[in-house]
Amino acid sequence: MQISISDREDLPMARLPERPLFAIGDLHGYSDALDALHGQIRNTVLHEHEGPVDLVYLGDYVDRGPDPLGVLDRVATGLELPNVTERRLIGNHDQFLMMAAAIGGYLYDPGAYDAWVRFGGMETLQAMALEVDCPAGEVREALGQDRVAMLEALSVGFRSGDIFCAHAGVNPDRPLSQQRPDDLLWIREPFLSCKQWPHEVTVVHGHTPGSEGVFSHRIGVDTGGCFGGPFTAAEISPQGWVRFHQVRKVS
Repeated sequence: MQISISDREDLPMARLPERPLFAIGDLHGYSDALDALHGQIRNTVLHEHEGPVDLVYLGDYVDRGPDPLGVLDRVATGLELPNVTERRLIGNHDQFLMMAAAIGGYLYDPGAYDAWVRFGGMETLQAMALEVDCPAGEVREALGQDRVAMLEALSVGFRSGDIFCAHAGVNPDRPLSQQRPDDLLWIREPFLSCKQWPHEVTVVHGHTPGSEGVFSHRIGVDTGGCFGGPFTAAEISPQGWVRFHQVRKVS
């Protein structure tokens, strides 16, 4: 893996987290990329952060990549550093998997299941040695009790100071307190290109490859790792800056 760290950029609108915050974008079954990001974040925390730190996983742990179960296990274990509090969010692909397994209040939906298989679920089924037409109980059994419990415990959002983390973004047409789960897990527009941002927070999100970067109302970290781009974690400082840690596969 090739590792890089960007220069520091000023935070949009000087919106600050309560304490240093790392946010890891869409991993999509690439456990080796998560291992490399974990190593980079661990090194940064040990050498640069003495106080409490938040680590936020922005969701989409499964689908498309070769080791979705490995990603789930590594996210569940985390860094295991005493000063790091880890927040695990749900992505739309994780929601699909939970629907396929009929867990966490999500009911099996044949139409949604077919869509999931087409958009990355096939790789997750193959990783679990399951057939495409397997019943929900087999998906749940293949996941195992620990992973089911981890998926059921995922959150839709996390706020620290003026920073709000969600998988996909925030609907600018609803108050922050009235966001719907589908907004936070699925939205693209009108969030991504919003010009008149009504909320008092800067949103850290993944979900949309090619939307990465620092903008007036958002910080995007999905750099399309499962499509050949790097995998990215944002480091956001209470001192008013953000920088990006990236790992990229090299042949």
